[in-house]
Amino acid sequence: MKKIIFCIIFTVLIFCVTYAQDGRIINLAANDAGTIVTVSVDPCSVFKTKIINLIPTKSYYVNAVKVVTPIEKLDNKILETTRVPETTMCGIILSKLKTACDSLSNVKEEKEVSQYINEINDLTKKLKNDSCQSQASDIINYADKLVYHTKKDFSYAKGISKGEKLVITIEREDGKKWTVIYDAGTRGEWLTSYGFAFASNVFLQSRVFNLRQITPDSCIATLTDKSRTEGDFVPAIFFSWISSERKNDNWCIGPCGGIGIDLNRPVILGGISFTYNWNLNFIAGVLFRWDLRPSGRFTEFQTIKPGDVDALNRETGIFNPFIAMSYRFGSNPFNNAKEDNK
Repeated sequence: MKKIIFCIIFTVLIFCVTYAQDGRIINLAANDAGTIVTVSVDPCSVFKTKIINLIPTKSYYVNAVKVVTPIEKLDNKILETTRVPETTMCGIILSKLKTACDSLSNVKEEKEVSQYINEINDLTKKLKNDSCQSQASDIINYADKLVYHTKKDFSYAKGISKGEKLVITIEREDGKKWTVIYDAGTRGEWLTSYGFAFASNVFLQSRVFNLRQITPDSCIATLTDKSRTEGDFVPAIFFSWISSERKNDNWCIGPCGGIGIDLNRPVILGGISFTYNWNLNFIAGVLFRWDLRPSGRFTEFQTIKPGDVDALNRETGIFNPFIAMSYRFGSNPFNNAKEDNK
């Protein structure tokens, strides 16, 4: 039983590693030298690619740089030919194969390579299937080696992750260059939305010092409740994060921050957003704002001098829980409202 379980685990691991090594083909014949091609890929632990249509008599240098943010073969059907004696047929095929090999060795542009590869593969296939294979073994081996050198495997062991690009540059010995950028996509994006929050005062008692006149020359400090309700209204702009892995889901959960206004004072908000299809946000968290609080220098019913009136209360930073709702618009709705009023 243990052996069976071990075999299953080993098979799964081999499959995962093979799957992670996502191969890509760079076809030099598909684009002119100097062009930059961008291809979308999935993240992988080891990046592998194959470069094809190299001129076999030229040297190429491959360089890969990771930046943080296959061409189908032409079908080559066997042409129907008039039946000729076997020895004559072998000679014709051998002559065509030698001509195709010479042409492939002397091509000047990568766009011509695939044409001769298809021709060579077709001719060697015919020779291998006929009885004249024995007398054509040398030219077949030469043709196979020639075709082999039109491809090059390239592996980038560091892989590529979300938010990264892999730039692969292929340079021929005479200076011609090809650049392919493999883009794994962004890790996510910030969405801007506009809405309102309700700040709760349930955890803090909203009281301030006020003066109560006793005599024409004396006053005492008394504590009175402020005119705040249990849900203070705070208009705000919110910034919600949506990861790439979740952006196609109906509901996305992510961190959220915002800036708002409360009684002409700035408010900073932070929490978790529940985003529905990118446009509607339900947010819960904690906000920070400035508020008047009784000064610690005084106590209730203490006699106050006229010069101490401004020191009865002081600005204090406080934290309050909040809930909010926001909407994502194509433009700032507040700016549109200002333009309409002009």
